[in-house]
Amino acid sequence: MAHGLGLGVKAYRGVFIICAALLAGASISMGGLLGFVGLIVPNCVRMIHKVKSRQGILLCTIYGAAFLLLCDTLSRLLVFPYELPCGLLLSIIGAPYLIWILIKKRKRLGTD
Repeated sequence: MAHGLGLGVKAYRGVFIICAALLAGASISMGGLLGFVGLIVPNCVRMIHKVKSRQGILLCTIYGAAFLLLCDTLSRLLVFPYELPCGLLLSIIGAPYLIWILIKKRKRLGTD
């Protein structure tokens, strides 16, 4: 419909995707890198378990705590005499995951 009205749909779509990525990055930078846990864990729980919302909340808390504990342990053990910040390891995992989700969503909507 927008194309029929003469709007450049591809240009607007690209601008909106960039804006969405910038807004997500800004919110994560304000809330801290541990916010990636809230992005990664619920999506993984939905992919692994097909559960209702009440059960999903319980599973997200358990998986989120386990994931954060795993990242903290790895950040302490990867370069043993030193210690990496846990948020650094989460951002290394979370940033590509965010990009993958955006690409997957774009393909699902058929907007290649």
